Amino acid sequence: MARGSAAARPLLEEARVRAERLVREAKLDERRARKAVQDSDRQGREYLRRFCDVGRELLTHYDLVINTDALPSSRAAELIVTASQR
Repeated sequence: MARGSAAARPLLEEARVRAERLVREAKLDERRARKAVQDSDRQGREYLRRFCDVGRELLTHYDLVINTDALPSSRAAELIVTASQR
């Protein structure tokens, strides 16, 4: 990915946590939640491959990695805003 971009690129959480959140908040069953996360991840990988020439996604592709399993979403949002202002 291009460095020097004005926007911060955050990576928020692992697939398991995202699926659990979809079960809890979107009221999806586990199978549909896992499929939704897998589809989203596949689309994200395709975007990175097509537009950013990234063959394999690495944590070093991100400016900020946040474990929202350990921090509430509101705090994660604050961190993203702060990082994007620097």
